[in-house]
Amino acid sequence: MRRLTGLGTYSMSFTGVVGPLPRGYELLWERMHEMSPGDPGGSRFTALLTRGLGGQVDADALEKALADVTRRHEMLRMRFKTTGLDPLVEIVEDVEAELHVEDLRHHPPSERQALVAHVLYLESVRAFDLVAVPVWRACLLRLSEDYSILCVSFPDFLFDAWSDRILVQDLMACYSARLGLSRPPTPVSYGYRDLLNLHERQYGGRGPRIQEQVSRLHPLPRPLSIDPRDTAASDLLIDPAAIDFSVSSEVSARLDDCATRLRTTQYVVLMAAYYLVVASVSGSSKVVVSTVTLGRHSKAERALVGQFGQDVFVPVNIDWKGSLEAFVQQVHRALADARLARTGYRNLVELLGEAHRPRPWSDLHLFDSYFQSVVPESSESFPGPLRVDHELEVIPAPLPGVDEYPRLGDVPSEAMPVWWRQAQPWMLVDSRRQGGTLNFNRTFYDESQVKGRITSFLEVLRAIADDSGQPVWKAVG
Repeated sequence: MRRLTGLGTYSMSFTGVVGPLPRGYELLWERMHEMSPGDPGGSRFTALLTRGLGGQVDADALEKALADVTRRHEMLRMRFKTTGLDPLVEIVEDVEAELHVEDLRHHPPSERQALVAHVLYLESVRAFDLVAVPVWRACLLRLSEDYSILCVSFPDFLFDAWSDRILVQDLMACYSARLGLSRPPTPVSYGYRDLLNLHERQYGGRGPRIQEQVSRLHPLPRPLSIDPRDTAASDLLIDPAAIDFSVSSEVSARLDDCATRLRTTQYVVLMAAYYLVVASVSGSSKVVVSTVTLGRHSKAERALVGQFGQDVFVPVNIDWKGSLEAFVQQVHRALADARLARTGYRNLVELLGEAHRPRPWSDLHLFDSYFQSVVPESSESFPGPLRVDHELEVIPAPLPGVDEYPRLGDVPSEAMPVWWRQAQPWMLVDSRRQGGTLNFNRTFYDESQVKGRITSFLEVLRAIADDSGQPVWKAVG
């Protein structure tokens, strides 16, 4: 372990500040607190960065570069003074940035993939100590003389998908500077106080426009789901799986034409199709359209490690006799209205008249029908002597008979509903809108159920591509 000495050009003007979480972090914090009451760091709600590094890695220089990056970004030096429902956080100056190195070179090549998946699994299920610094962890897995894998794990509220590229870019630039191959990158001038002010401007509003739109949310429809298996307390809790799907080029092109004609995006068309499937499975005519939006609007924000993804939840009534394209337009309008009426999560709860209820407000966590897109990978090369591999096909997985999963019996009974919802299937589509994955938990859901949802989804997409004017009931069947 090394004290963070860093490169001398980095400013720490906001060091020592204590304040609340930014407004944009409220929803994720409530979710973590609900999953692990009294200890949100134990929720195992983890964001995982993994990158392959081609070339001979100087681990000492890489650890020092990691310290430099930690000095650059205040959110990487954040710790919690309190961990209640209204926490206080502190930006710390003296942070130990440690890079744990694990050498897998002595293992046979046939075993290394499983060992890497094992390490990534352990990182994904370990709890975080939120009162210590840093609240994240980093490790380097050496696979050969000229190839290693970097893994950095964060509590999800701290790190969004866009931050992945920022951290890797800054780390490679600082690594190159540590080797004397380039000058250090310019300091990051945007910090915690700026983020607080930004979120206050973006999500602090509670005017008539917001109240008018929020009124549409009340009463919220109940969460929709396919039925999970009966799961005993001794059964495994975390068993993630993903089933891939693809949309043919022909169907994708016609969906794009449909989106253009309806003055929306292909993403919204895909969303609408998925929610029709969710509604048909659950037998409900009212769904909650939920997705994530990226809240980075300026050059300064786009250079900052942090969490800028904002969840949008909008109830939509389905007219089964109406046309498919009318429903697509309805989803588009609902999302547009939600963006125009952004407000903080706690503001939202108060406006819904829920403030008198015990927190967290679990019925606002409607993850069972969640729909999201991957952040497009940048084609740019990163600075420095190492080749950074964007395409790592390693899924976290335990070694049979070695790892202990968290078990249902270890979860407080009051937290069980959100654990169940967290396990429910959710859709992730690729940046080209020609495929994706449906993610689910094998402990709770039978794979045939999930494959059935994918089959129905692809059938609805083809129906929209063939004739978007046909009625919803006919397309859904």
